[in-house]
Amino acid sequence: KQSFQGDIEGDGTAEYLLMYPENRSSNFVGMQYVVGRLAGRPGSFVLELNGTFDGATLEADWFVVPGSAMGQLRGLHGEGGFAAPLGRTASVDLDYEFE
Repeated sequence: KQSFQGDIEGDGTAEYLLMYPENRSSNFVGMQYVVGRLAGRPGSFVLELNGTFDGATLEADWFVVPGSAMGQLRGLHGEGGFAAPLGRTASVDLDYEFE
């Protein structure tokens, strides 16, 4: 579970699949379901992500899954990413537009 503040206000639920080779770094893929408001519009959407973990920080690129946005977020398109140092607040980015 994650909480967002800023242009995205709401909660997210994420599922990740990580692969750890012997050197403690990993690659991962995942999906995150976000419910709340984006630019003041209520609704939900799903982000698909692809990233890396170096033992200290998770970093990923993500995009809005086409057709996943509901409520007043229908027609949402976007991409961005995040950097999440362990034990600290993550910085997230989502460049978006509506159809």
